[in-house]
Amino acid sequence: MTDMARRMNHQPVRFTTPPDRNPPHVVVLVIGESARRDHLHMYGYHVPDTPEMEREDGLLRFGDMVTPFDYTVGAVPVILSQFDRVLASRITQHDLISLFNAAGYDTWWISNHPRLGPYDSVIGAYSEQARHVVYTTVHGGMMSRPKLDEALLPEVAHALQGAHGNTFIVVHVFGSHEFVADRFPRAYARFGSDYDNSIAYTDHVLAQVTDMLRALPGDNMLFHVADHGVRVSECTAGHTQHGDLKQSYAVPFLMWLSPSWIAHHQAQYDTVRTHLDAPLMTWNLPDSIADAAGLHLADGDATKSVFSPLLARPHRVVHGDGDNINVDYDHSHNTAECHIMPD
Repeated sequence: MTDMARRMNHQPVRFTTPPDRNPPHVVVLVIGESARRDHLHMYGYHVPDTPEMEREDGLLRFGDMVTPFDYTVGAVPVILSQFDRVLASRITQHDLISLFNAAGYDTWWISNHPRLGPYDSVIGAYSEQARHVVYTTVHGGMMSRPKLDEALLPEVAHALQGAHGNTFIVVHVFGSHEFVADRFPRAYARFGSDYDNSIAYTDHVLAQVTDMLRALPGDNMLFHVADHGVRVSECTAGHTQHGDLKQSYAVPFLMWLSPSWIAHHQAQYDTVRTHLDAPLMTWNLPDSIADAAGLHLADGDATKSVFSPLLARPHRVVHGDGDNINVDYDHSHNTAECHIMPD
């Protein structure tokens, strides 16, 4: 067992009411990679790099989501279990996969990240909780060229075709990770920026997953959030690189809910629409997803769910480099050297 696996919460999950099994539904969480919110057209960017998701009927777009980390191994555990490796030494909340396992769901982890990459062991501790684990890129390190993210689509289709009961699927794309020129096919070399091209390709992959889910009956739902952003050209001589620029912490958060889900949860739908511009942190995801799936947890927190009228404004602490390890995001700025620092 890895150190990360030992730190996970292995206590039994306690529900205040039995999980709702009717009607059957599918929950999909797509974790993006290195996508900055200010480089998506649907958020006002001047390059038309999100055309397919903009055409998705019923898409909800949240305008103020922040991640506490500018790198994957810090950011993904927050999305899955609210675990902040800087502020805590152990995981006190159940991760989403263990939660859905306890609720009787069939659980999947489908990833295009290298399974044996040098930065993958932390994420692997979560992936191994799933009943079905699929890695489309098995060998090589993080900087090697994996398969394009469209390799995930047949695996997602296979999981959905076998979804005869409640199902939870995590899809982990490679997105816009450096080296960004390797993240899209030639057909998507549409713009002058490789980063913009990679965003457009992720838009296509995400729309394909959404359309698969739309074709299924039931109270289905899709959530998409990027783990973190990057320096696109700031202080990098034109190269896309990881770094603690303030914009690297502002990420897209999208949601699609099936017409059936909306019909059965009109009050929650009305509530979530009032929170589209609310300040959020990626640790809002676990309680929000559980709430949408009708999972009522003994240790759940309604103040963290975007579906709850009790949603509270978070204190948004992000973690920079060097001495700026804990920074109040809402009272911060960039230095001339492109690092976040307190005002």
